[in-house]
Amino acid sequence: MPPAAKPAVVARAPNLTTVDLDGGTHYLQEDHPHTIGENLATWINGLPAQP
Repeated sequence: MPPAAKPAVVARAPNLTTVDLDGGTHYLQEDHPHTIGENLATWINGLPAQP
């Protein structure tokens, strides 16, 4: 997404978690696998426990 659009999107989605990846070439998951994986694990571990 264009950097200028980010504040508007974040403001409309209070439960959204964002991570800045500093760009990529084509597939972001190939350019930043460790950053995405680490942040996804942190997000999952922060979810409330299910009964």
